[in-house]
Amino acid sequence: MNSGVFQILVAVAAVIALWAKQRREAARSRSEGPAAPAAGQADAMEEERTRRVQEEIRRKIAQRNAGPEEAPVLAEATPPPPPPVPARPAPAPAPAAVRAVEPAGDWLAELRGTQGARRAMVLREILGPPVGLR
Repeated sequence: MNSGVFQILVAVAAVIALWAKQRREAARSRSEGPAAPAAGQADAMEEERTRRVQEEIRRKIAQRNAGPEEAPVLAEATPPPPPPVPARPAPAPAPAAVRAVEPAGDWLAELRGTQGARRAMVLREILGPPVGLR
């Protein structure tokens, strides 16, 4: 019970300290605030800024009306020759699981064995439609 009251008191004290700090900073900034420029000086600064912006806009419009600048022409470089293609080695014989079954063979006899069933599943995965389109 006492710890709960103590925590509340600490929280209230922290809020009061924060509020007092903000008040002091606000009072200090009001007393030390920069002097506002004279009305004539502010108008002159605004006119100068407006004049610079207008000059920049006119310069950009003149550049656009003059047309695009000529890009420097680069010497046409010939592409490097393609790397030589290595000679193909003789194709390796197909593994037993991927070899195609002879069309004249007995399919049922081939699929009864475990090796034949595995080969059929592998061939279906490789040669059949993608799984996402089934």
